[in-house]
Amino acid sequence: MDFLLLGPVEILDDHGKGVPLRAQQDRALLALLLLAETRQIPRRRLCSQLWGDKPSKTGLTDLAKRLRHLLQRTFGDRADLPQLPDAYKLTVDRRHVDYCRFLDQLGAARAHTDPAKVAVAAQAALNEWQQGAGTALQNLSEDQSWLGTERQRLQLRRGEAWHLLLAARLSLGQHRQVLSEIDEPRSLFPDDQDLVGYQLLALYRAGRPTEAERVYDTFRTYLAREHDTEPGRELRNRIEQIRRAAPELDAPAPAPAVTDFTMGPPMALGPRPRLVGRKVQVDWLLERLQSSPEQRVLLIGTRVSGRAGVGKTTLAVYAAHEALDRGWFGGGVLFVDLRGHSLQPELRPEDALFTLLTQLGVPADQSQEGDRAALFRSVLAARARAGQRVLIIADNAASSDQVRPLLPGSAAHRVIVTSRCSLSGLDCLEQLDLQILTPDKAVQLLDDHLRGSRHGDQRIATEPGAAAEVARWCGYLPLALKIVASLLADAPERPVAELAELLADSASRLQELQHDDHLGVRVAFSLSYQVLKPEQARLFRLLALNPGAQTSVEAAAALIDRPLRTTSRLLAELRRANLLEPGIPPVGWWRFYDLIGLYAYERVREEESAEDQDQASTRLMEHYLETTGAADAWLNPTTGPDARSERFGGRDAALAWLDIEYPTLVAAAARAVLSGDGRHAHQLAARLQRFFLLRKHAADWITVQRDARAAAEHTHDPQALGQALNDLGEALAFARCFDEAMDHFQLALAIRREVLDRHGEGRTLNNLGVVYQGLRRFDEALDHFQLALAIRREVHDRHGEGQALNNLGNLYEDLWRLDEALDHFQQDLLICREVQDRHGEGQTLNNLGVVYQGLRRFDEALDHFEQALEAHREVHDRHGEGQTLNNLGNLYRGRRRFDEALDHYQQALPLLHDAADGVTEGMVCLGLARVWQDHGDHVEARRWCRQALSGVAEFSDPSAQKLAQQAQELLDQLNES
Repeated sequence: MDFLLLGPVEILDDHGKGVPLRAQQDRALLALLLLAETRQIPRRRLCSQLWGDKPSKTGLTDLAKRLRHLLQRTFGDRADLPQLPDAYKLTVDRRHVDYCRFLDQLGAARAHTDPAKVAVAAQAALNEWQQGAGTALQNLSEDQSWLGTERQRLQLRRGEAWHLLLAARLSLGQHRQVLSEIDEPRSLFPDDQDLVGYQLLALYRAGRPTEAERVYDTFRTYLAREHDTEPGRELRNRIEQIRRAAPELDAPAPAPAVTDFTMGPPMALGPRPRLVGRKVQVDWLLERLQSSPEQRVLLIGTRVSGRAGVGKTTLAVYAAHEALDRGWFGGGVLFVDLRGHSLQPELRPEDALFTLLTQLGVPADQSQEGDRAALFRSVLAARARAGQRVLIIADNAASSDQVRPLLPGSAAHRVIVTSRCSLSGLDCLEQLDLQILTPDKAVQLLDDHLRGSRHGDQRIATEPGAAAEVARWCGYLPLALKIVASLLADAPERPVAELAELLADSASRLQELQHDDHLGVRVAFSLSYQVLKPEQARLFRLLALNPGAQTSVEAAAALIDRPLRTTSRLLAELRRANLLEPGIPPVGWWRFYDLIGLYAYERVREEESAEDQDQASTRLMEHYLETTGAADAWLNPTTGPDARSERFGGRDAALAWLDIEYPTLVAAAARAVLSGDGRHAHQLAARLQRFFLLRKHAADWITVQRDARAAAEHTHDPQALGQALNDLGEALAFARCFDEAMDHFQLALAIRREVLDRHGEGRTLNNLGVVYQGLRRFDEALDHFQLALAIRREVHDRHGEGQALNNLGNLYEDLWRLDEALDHFQQDLLICREVQDRHGEGQTLNNLGVVYQGLRRFDEALDHFEQALEAHREVHDRHGEGQTLNNLGNLYRGRRRFDEALDHYQQALPLLHDAADGVTEGMVCLGLARVWQDHGDHVEARRWCRQALSGVAEFSDPSAQKLAQQAQELLDQLNES
C-alpha cells in the first residue's frame, strides 16, 4: 500500500499495482487530503479549492463517497475517509505516504549535527521523489488554483534536502559523489548560487580547477542574460579562493566506508508477500537463520530442474521479514536479482557487488575502485564486529561462480540463494527443495490473493469445487494462481466455475502442443491472453519479435505501427495484466518475465502470418536504423547542426540511448544476418562504429562487425564490404589481435582502391599504420601514416588529417623523437578545436602531456593531463579518462608524490577494466607495484606485480610482452629482497 504525491498522484495496492482513480477531481481530492497529513480540512475550504467561487452542492459528497468506497474495497480498514460534521480527514499510516516519509526524513536531516547522519537522512528524503519527477502533483489539472502554491512549497523543501545532502557530503570529503549528483539539483534550481558553489568546491577538490572556472563563467553569463545581475559575493569569493588555491578549500579526509554505520541498517526488501502452505519451509529457514558459529548458505531450489513459478523468491522474502521481526538482523537485509533465468543477460558478479555495496551505504566513488569483493567482505566484517548481522538474498542465481563472490566470509551473516539449478560448487550449502503446493493450500492461496485484490470477495469460499479445479489447472503453482486471481478480480461478476471451464479448455489445447513442467503457468498465461483486447493481444505477440532483452516504447510503436501515445497506453495495460514488467531504466522500457516471453513467442509464430511478422520486423529494424543514425550524428564532430535530428536534445542524450540499447542493436544486427537482411545488418553496424570507438565493449564490437562483413558479402556491395572490413579491423586492433586486423585492413584497402574511395583509403592506411606500430614495425608504420596524411589533405578531410597527425605524433613519441611528436600533436590540437572534435581534443591533450613529461616540462605535462581529463569527462570517454589517470599516476610517481600517484592509479583501474584494455590496465598495476615498492611494502608490491602479469597473459604483441617482462623482473627483484 502506497500513496504517492512526489511525481504523479497515484495509489498503489499491496502488489505495487496502480489503483485506478476515475477522474481528475478524485485525484485532486486525494492530493489535498494527503497534503493535510491526517488533519481535518473544513468542507468549505475543500469546495473552494476544488471548484473556486462556484462550488458544487453535491460534488464533494459524491467525490468523498467514491474515494471512501475505493479505499475500503482496496485496503479494508487500513485506509479510511470517515464521515465527520462539516470536515474531511484521510486516515492512513503516514509510513504509507511518500510525502510524509519525505517530511520525516527531512526533519531528521535538519535535526542531526553529524554530517554522516545528515547525508543519510537527506538522501532518504530525496529518494521518496519518483525517478525523473520534475515537480510533484504532476497529473493534476493545471486550472486548480491551489496547485501552483503547493508545488512551489514542495519544491522548496526538495531544494532544502539537496542543500543538506550536498553540504554534508562535502564535509565528509565525498566531493566525487557530489559531482555525480549535482546535475539533477542544478537543473531543478538553475538560479541557486549555493548549488553552484558546491559544484565549484567539488570540482576544485577533484583536481579540476579549470572546469570550475568554466562552470563559474557559464553561470555568470546565464545570470547576466536572464536576470541582468552578477553572482553574489559568496560565489565570487569562492572562485577567487580556487584561483589562488586557498588551503581552506582542501578536502577533509573521508570517513572510511567500512566502519561508518551511521546510515543505519539497509532494508532492500519489498513488502511482505502473501504466503500459504509453507510453514514447514519457513520454519526450516528460520532455524538456520539464527545465530550460530558456522557459516551457512541456504539454497531454495527444486528437485525438478528448471521449474519456475513455485514461489522461491516469495518464500525467501517472507522468511527475511520473519527474521527481521525477531530482531535477528540488526545490520539489515540486502537483496539482488542475479537474472540467472531471464531474457536479460545474467548479472555479472562485479555488478551484483556494486548493487550490494550501494545498499550498504558505500559511496559510489569508493565502490567503483579496486576489488569490490574485498571491499564487500570488509564492510560486512566491520558490521559483524559491531554486532550487526546482515542477511543477503541472492535471487535467481545461474551458477556457483555467480554467487561465490557475494559470500560474506563471516559466520555472523547469512545468505539465502534462490535458483533453478543445483549450486553444488558452493561451500557450506544447505538446500531446501521447494515443491508445488498441496491442493488445499493452493485453493487457500487463490482465495487469499482474490480477497487481497477485492476486499470481501467470497467466490472461492462459495464455489469450493470450481476453485479446486482452477487450482488443479494452474498446476498448484503460486505464480499461476496469482495471475488467475487477477483475472477474477478484474471480472467481479464471473463465476469461478466459468473460469475453471476456460482454464480446462486452455490446458487441453496447450497439452496438444507441448507437455512440460511449466504447464500450470502456461495455462494461466493462456487465459490471461484470451481476455486481452485485440490491440493488446497483437502488441503482446509482436513484442516477442524484438531480439533484445527489453523493448522501448518507440520500438514497440514501430512493431505495431501505432502512435506513441496509443502504444504507451497498451503497454501500461499489459503491465496491469501482469504480462510485462518495467525494464532498465524503468521509465520508457519494458520486458517480459522469462516464461511469459516464451509464451508470447509461441503466440506470434502461431497467430501472425509470415508476411505480417516480416513487416513488423522490418518496421522495427527501420526504427533501430533511423534512431541509431540520429544518435551517431551527435557523436560525429563533422556533422553540422542542421544535419542532426531533433530526436535527441544533445550528445549526452544520444549517448545515453546508445548505452541502453546497444545490446539490443547488436542482437538486431545478428537477427538481420540470419534472416538474409544484409542491408539492415551492415548499415546498423556502420552506425554503431563511432559508439564502439568511444565505449569499446570489445566482444560486442567484434561480433557486430563480423555480422556486418557477412552481410556485405551476401549483398555483393563492394563499398559496404570495404567499410565492414575496415570497421572489423578497428575492433580487432583494439583487442590487440594485430595479425587478424592487418588481414582485414589489407582486404579493405584493396577494395577501396578498386572503387576509387579516397576517403576510405586514407582511413584504412591510417589504421594499418596503427597496426604496424603495435607490432613495433616502425618504418612501415611511418610510411602508412604519411600516405594517409597526404590523402586526407588531398580530399580536404580536416578531421582525418588531424587523426593522421595524431598517429604520427604517437609514432615519433615511441621513437623518442619528442620535438617532432610535439609539433604533430600541436598541429592536431588546432584541427580538433577548429572542427570542434572534443573527443579527439582530449586524446591529443593527453598525448601532449606524455611528450611534455618526456621533455621534463612537468608543469606543462600536468596542465595538459588536467585539460585532457576535463575533455574525456565532458564527452563521457571512460577509456580515455582511464588512460590519462594512469599517465597522471606515472607523473606523480616520478615526482615522488606517492599518495597522489596511488589515488590516480586506483581511479584508472575500474575504467580500464570496464573497457577491456588489459595492457593499459597491466601498466596501472605495474605502476601500483612500484609505488608500494617505494613505500617499502613488498607484500603489496608483489600482489600488484602478479595482477599485472595475469592481466597481460592473454596478449602476445610486443608491448604486452615488454610489460610482462618488466613485471616479472620487478617481481623477481622483490622476491630476492
